[in-house]
Amino acid sequence: MKNSTSLSAWRQRFPTLALPTTASFAGFWAASFVGPYWLTATAPSAINLAGLPGWRGKRFLSNTSAINVLASGDERLLMQVAVMPSLLDGQPTLVCTYGSEAPWPWRFVRDEFREMSPNEWLGMTVLDVPGLRSMGWPFVLKREQ
Repeated sequence: MKNSTSLSAWRQRFPTLALPTTASFAGFWAASFVGPYWLTATAPSAINLAGLPGWRGKRFLSNTSAINVLASGDERLLMQVAVMPSLLDGQPTLVCTYGSEAPWPWRFVRDEFREMSPNEWLGMTVLDVPGLRSMGWPFVLKREQ
């Protein structure tokens, strides 16, 4: 699936994918924005404004915690990792959440992941607020060796 694929195509693909089966998630997973041009062009700026300038991806510390990695090498905003029902389709999914103590808007953000391959996951950022829980904003995480 090409990066320029429509938003609806990425949203339709997510429910067809399975829960990640990797025994260990530990390590760095590089992020890339996917979807229509308007989304891939604006997502980096939106994330910068929300406090993660130069966001590069996530480093999974274990199968229960992760942290965001920035281009500067800094790491910010510890996340809890768990298998939970997806807000998008109700099926089991790997979820990263920030918790109620995280700064705005992160306390309302959750990233849901399904496996495209053992080293590449489709992520959907979901805002856990009324009226927005059924929308997902796609990105891909790819494990770096």
